[in-house]
Amino acid sequence: MLGFGARLLFDRTALIRNKAIYSNAICIVKQQYRFFRVTPRLIKRFTHPTKANMTKSPEISELIEFAKNEPDIIRKIFLKLTQEFSKFVDEKYENSVFNKKVTITDYHDEVIDIVFKFDEDKDLDPFIVTTDSEQNINGFSSASLKITENKTALFSGNLSCEVPDSSIQYSGFVNLSCVRKTKSFNRPSYYDWRNYTHLVLKLRGDGRTWTILLSTPKHYRESWADQYAHPLYTRGGPYWQITKIPFSHFFLCTNTVVSKFKSSTIQLNYIARIGFTLSDNIDGPFKLELDYVGLENIPNHDRTSPYELYATDKYKAYV
Repeated sequence: MLGFGARLLFDRTALIRNKAIYSNAICIVKQQYRFFRVTPRLIKRFTHPTKANMTKSPEISELIEFAKNEPDIIRKIFLKLTQEFSKFVDEKYENSVFNKKVTITDYHDEVIDIVFKFDEDKDLDPFIVTTDSEQNINGFSSASLKITENKTALFSGNLSCEVPDSSIQYSGFVNLSCVRKTKSFNRPSYYDWRNYTHLVLKLRGDGRTWTILLSTPKHYRESWADQYAHPLYTRGGPYWQITKIPFSHFFLCTNTVVSKFKSSTIQLNYIARIGFTLSDNIDGPFKLELDYVGLENIPNHDRTSPYELYATDKYKAYV
């Protein structure tokens, strides 16, 4: 039985066809639990299970001893792997020719489709909060995120522009962003918003000017820091506001600096994450309350960019 399970999990054909899946699965085990040392010798023992290999291998003995001492962790690992394999099968089935499901348009014109809705504490799991105090800047800003009694997300805290030492020129920022969208086995994925023209936000702010960031990293390293930005103006006061921002109005930034050369608008099928940043150089408390983040398609909207698009010549360097 152990030999059959080993062959099922470490089949050589599967390793060749799905190297990325195998490596990501091993990374999940190593990063979260750090007990399983995968070596070529160990893989060989699993792919060729014999009584001598399974009893004399120090790696197998270490694994068996760990399984006896920590049964809960082993149970969690196999539960996680089962969930990821199930998710992987569902993804393959949706894109296969065997899926006979009739495709129905999942969006309608001038109807807001909700992407993030904040009703419960678990709705905050995809979001992370970062400040200058948590980075290498060692700033003094603080922020928190919680669910209110009105079933909304409240992002609040204190922004401090105080510079910790003379080696840093600027300080003072807070950020709320969702984690990178992933597929099974923690593989990177993207949001596909090509069917929509506007980003819709229902929010209540304190009068400060925020910045909305749409991260669009692609395959090459040079594009990992690419983000499309747009200012978010809040009114302040007790009343809610619904803000609709055309995707064509977002402008390209690289490492938080507006790009000098821009040849096209945002590619809506490469949205990795969305974030909200406050860095207006004003010390004091801040508050941003979000009800939902949605998308809307307006048929009569012009998708072309309102900004000047500079077409640069190929094979020329601009300084």
